[in-house]
Amino acid sequence: MIVAEKKDEEEQILFGDYLVSLMDMFRRLSRAEKLVFNMLKSLKEWLNKFEIVTNKKPEKSLKRKSRGWDQNTAKKLKPHRAELDTDIDYLHVIFEEFHSVSTEINSESYNEVEHSFPYLRAAWPSKSVGVAFSKLITGLVSKPSLVIWKSLLYSLRELVQNLYDKTDVRYEENNQFLLDLHAALLCQYFAGSRLAEQYDKFSNEINEQLRVTEEALSEFARLLLAQEHNERKLNALLECAFHTSYFKLLLHYYRPDGHKENSPAPEQLHAFLNTEEWTLLEERVMNFGKSQSKFLYNRLKLQGAQAISLLKLTEESSAVELQSILPLTNEDYLQNDVVTLLQKMPSMKWTLSRMNQHDKASILPRLLDTKAEINVIAQDLDSLEILAIAVCARFSQHFEIVAKGSILASLNCNFNSLNEYIRADQNAADKKLIKLKKIIETLAETEYKVKELPAPEEIEKVLHLCRQLPLGHLRRQNKCLIFALFLAFYSDLSASNKIEAKKYASDVFEIILDFLHFGPHVPIFKYFSLSTILKILPVARLWQFYEFTFSSIKSEEKGSEQFLNSLAENLESAQSSDCKLGEDQRRLLLLAIETLSAISGPSAKRIRKYFDRILAIYSKYINGYFNKQAAKESDASLDNSVKKDKKFVEKTLAGFAPYVNSVLTIAAAGIDNGDDKSTVLVDESFRRICKIYIGHSMDYRNPYAIRLLQVALNHRQLLHLDQDEIEFVLSHYWQQINADLKNSKVNETNTGKTTETAVKMIIGNKTNEDLLLTLQSLSNNLDGIKDFRNILRCLELIAKCSFSTIKGAIFNDKFKSITCNIILRLGRDEKQQFLDKEQVLALLAAQQSLVENKMIPISTDTLDDILSLLMDINIKQFPLSENNLDTFKQLHCAMSGLFGSLIRQRHVLLMDRVPQFMHIFKDLIQSIVWYKSDRQKDAALSANELDDLAELAMKLEALMHLIASHSVHVKRVAPFVLTFVISLIVANKRATTLYPKIKTHIDSICYDLIGICDHRVGRFILRCSNEAARQVYELYVKDHKKYHKFKGKV
Repeated sequence: MIVAEKKDEEEQILFGDYLVSLMDMFRRLSRAEKLVFNMLKSLKEWLNKFEIVTNKKPEKSLKRKSRGWDQNTAKKLKPHRAELDTDIDYLHVIFEEFHSVSTEINSESYNEVEHSFPYLRAAWPSKSVGVAFSKLITGLVSKPSLVIWKSLLYSLRELVQNLYDKTDVRYEENNQFLLDLHAALLCQYFAGSRLAEQYDKFSNEINEQLRVTEEALSEFARLLLAQEHNERKLNALLECAFHTSYFKLLLHYYRPDGHKENSPAPEQLHAFLNTEEWTLLEERVMNFGKSQSKFLYNRLKLQGAQAISLLKLTEESSAVELQSILPLTNEDYLQNDVVTLLQKMPSMKWTLSRMNQHDKASILPRLLDTKAEINVIAQDLDSLEILAIAVCARFSQHFEIVAKGSILASLNCNFNSLNEYIRADQNAADKKLIKLKKIIETLAETEYKVKELPAPEEIEKVLHLCRQLPLGHLRRQNKCLIFALFLAFYSDLSASNKIEAKKYASDVFEIILDFLHFGPHVPIFKYFSLSTILKILPVARLWQFYEFTFSSIKSEEKGSEQFLNSLAENLESAQSSDCKLGEDQRRLLLLAIETLSAISGPSAKRIRKYFDRILAIYSKYINGYFNKQAAKESDASLDNSVKKDKKFVEKTLAGFAPYVNSVLTIAAAGIDNGDDKSTVLVDESFRRICKIYIGHSMDYRNPYAIRLLQVALNHRQLLHLDQDEIEFVLSHYWQQINADLKNSKVNETNTGKTTETAVKMIIGNKTNEDLLLTLQSLSNNLDGIKDFRNILRCLELIAKCSFSTIKGAIFNDKFKSITCNIILRLGRDEKQQFLDKEQVLALLAAQQSLVENKMIPISTDTLDDILSLLMDINIKQFPLSENNLDTFKQLHCAMSGLFGSLIRQRHVLLMDRVPQFMHIFKDLIQSIVWYKSDRQKDAALSANELDDLAELAMKLEALMHLIASHSVHVKRVAPFVLTFVISLIVANKRATTLYPKIKTHIDSICYDLIGICDHRVGRFILRCSNEAARQVYELYVKDHKKYHKFKGKV
C-alpha cells in the first residue's frame, strides 16, 4: 500500500487516515516498536522483488545511470499497473463509514517536518502521517523509544552499506525511496522524542545511540560524496543532520545538573564530518544544489550560530552577520534567501533579534508579501516599526502611482524617507512631521477629489496587514508619523466618489481608533489644528473619534491643553457674529462640559481655566437664545414659544447642570464671604431660565434632569424655589416611577441608578406625615392585585434612602405590615412551597435593602418576620427541574445575601436567635450537598451546574467566616451543625462533595466549625456518629490541627 501509486488527492487522504489509524492501534497495543520493525522489513522484502512505478522524470546529467542494467529484466519485474489500481480500491471500503474524517493535525511542535520530504507525499505524507508518528513517539516511555531509535539506525546503516558496496544498484528508485523514508522516520522520531526528560536514568544508552547516529550520518555523507550529485540524497542528509543536532541541543539544555559531562562545543555540533568533507559538501550544494538544498544547508549553518548562543550563553551577543552565517548566498541573492529561511524557520524570532538594522530594513518589507507569521515578527519593537513604515510606504506609493491629486501622492513618502524618520532624533523628526502636516492641511482645506484608486485587492491587503500588526504599541514619535499618514489615507478615500471607497474609509477609521486606543498617547493637536481635524474627520459621521479624544483628557494625557484651547478658540470664533452654534459645535461643547465637570483632583485645578472658558461660551449661547425668545414673545404665540423652548432644552440639557452648579456655587461662596456683588450672577433672568429647564426636563430616566434637580434643591434659596414648586416637580417624578413600576420598566439597567437617585430626592424632601401617607397608599394598593413586585420594588428603593430616627421608625413599622400582608397573600403548593418565586426574590431584595440601611431601626418583630420567611422558603426541598435551575441559583444567592447582611449589620439582635439562623444555614448547606441526589447512578452533573454550585458554596464559605467571627455566641450550636454537615456528606452516595471544586468549600466550613468547638466536643461527636462519620470527623480534625489551627503568638 505504501509504494502503490495513488490515483488522486482523495485516495491520498484515505491512505493517510489508514496509516494514522494503524499507528493508533499499535499505540493502544503498546507495540509501537513492532510497527517500525515490521514496516521496514516488509518494505525491503517487497522492494527486492519489484520496482517502484514513478511518473517523475529523472534528473538529467545528475542522476547516475546504473551499469549492466537489464531493461528487459526490469520490465518483467514491474507489476501491472491495472492490478495496483484495482487493489487500492479497498481503501474506499475500509473508510466508507468515516470518509469525512479530517487528517489535519495542528501542532506547532512539529512544523519543521510538516512540509519536508515532498517525494514521500503519496507514501508517507509528513503533514498528517509524519506528525502522527511524532506524536506516537512522544507518548512512548524510554525503553520502547530507544528500541525504535536503534531499529531505525540499524536499518539505515544497513541500507547505506549496501549502496556503498554497490550490491544493490539495480533498483535505484527503490533505494532512493528507502533512503527518503529512513531519513523521514529518523527526523520525525527526533521531533517527537521525549528522551531528554529521562536523561538522568538512560544517559549511557542515549549517549551511545548519539554516537551511533553520528557514525550513520558520517557513512551517509561519505556515500553521497563518493557518488555523483543526487538532490534527494543531499536533502535527506541535511534534514537528518539538522534534526540530530536539534536533539543534541535539547539534551544539553534539559540535562540535569548532576551530570558532569562536558558540554558539546558549538563547532562540534556537526562534527560527524571533518572540515574538508564539509567544504566538499558545501561546494556540492553551491554548484549543483537547487533551492531546497540551499535552504536546508543555510538552515544548518544558522543552527550552528544559534548553538553558539545556547552553549556559550551569549544571549546578549552582538548582531549576526548574515553573510558570514550563510556562505552559499551571494550579496545579490542574500535578501531572497533570508526571506525564504525566515518563512520556514521556527527560530525566526531569534534570527530577527540578532539581525542588524540594515538587514532588517532590507529584508522585513519583503515578508509582507509572504505567508510568514507577521504577528511573531511584530513582537520585536524594531521589527514592528520597520513593518509599519513598510505598510505605510506601500499604500502611499500605490496612491502616488494612481491618484496624482491625492494627499498621499503629494507627501511622497517612500520607505527610505520613512526609515530615516524613525531613526532620527526628536528635532529632526518634528521638522519632518511639520512639513507633512503643512501639506495635509493645505490640501484638506481645498475641495479636492480623487478620481482613481489603487486596485481593490491592494487596498484590502494593506488593510489586512494594518489589522494584523499591533501598530498602537509603537513609540510615540513614530505613532505621530503613522497617524499623519493614516489621516491622509482616510482623507483620500473619503474624497473618492467610488462606492467601495466609503467602505475602505470606514475600515481605515476603525484602524485609526484602535491605533489611538492602544499604546502611548498621540499628541494630535500638538501638530494638527482642530479645524483641519474637523475638516478631515467630520463630527456628524465620526463622533467616536471625538469621544475618544475627550476620554484622553480624563487620563491626563499630553496635548489635552492644546486641544481644549483650540476648541475654545473655534467655538468663540463661531460665536463672534451671533450667539448661534452649529449642530457639530453644540455637540462638542456639551461633551466638553460633561467631560471637564467629571474631572476631580489636581487635574481639575490644572484645566479649570479652560472649563471656565467653555462655561462662558455655553452661558453666552444659552442667554443669547432666551434673550431672543424674550424679544419675540410679543409676536409669537405661547404654544410655539413653549415648543421651541422644550426643543432647545432637550438639545442643551447635558451641559446645563454643570453650568448652573458652577454659577450657584460661586454665588453662594460670595454670599458667605459677604460679597454682595456675587448675587448679581443669579438674577431673575437666570432663575427664570433654570425653572424653564427644570420644567421641560421632568423625566426621572434622564440623568441630566436628575442632576439639575439635585443642584436646584441644594440651592433652592438662591433660585427662590418655594415648597409648592418643589412638591409639584417631585410628585410628577413619583407618578412617573409608579407608572413604570406597574409596567415593570424600573428594573432596566439603564434607569436603575437614576431611579434610586430620584426616590432618594423625593423621600428626602417629604415630611414625616407625607412619608406616612405615601407608605399608607402603598399598603392600600395591596387589595385587588396579585403581582406585588412593583410595590416590593418601591419599598426596596425607599429602604435605600437616608432617614431620621422618626422616619426610620415609621418606615420600619409600615414595611413590616406591608411585607406580612404580601407573604400571607402569596400562593403555595401542597408541599407549602411558594409558587411565584419571582415575588419571593423581590421580597428578599426589599428585606436586604432594609437590613443594610443602618439608619432604619429594625424591631424584633421585623427580624422575626425575616427569619420566618427564610425558613418558610425551605430551600432544601426546592423542586428542581431542567427549567428552574437559574431560579434555584437566584433564590439561593438572595438568601445568602440577606443572611450575610443580617450578620454584618444586625448581629446584636441576631445573636439572640442563633438556633433559628443556624437552622437556615443548615438548609442552605443541604441544598448544595444533596443537589439532585436522587439522580441515576450513571448521571453526572454538567459543568455549568458544577460551576454554579461551586459559586454558591463559596458564598456559604464566606458566610461561615462571618459566623466564626461571633464564635462565642455560636459555640453551643456549632457541634450540632458540624455533625449535621458530616452526616450529609456520608449519608448520600451521590453527594456533590464527590466533586473537588465543591468539596473544597464544604471542607472549609467544617474547619471553621471545628475551630469554634471546644475540646470536649470530640467525644460527643464520636459518640453520636456512625463509623463513616467518625472517620470523616477524625480526618477533619487531623487536617485542622495540621493546616488551620493557629499556633503562633498574638
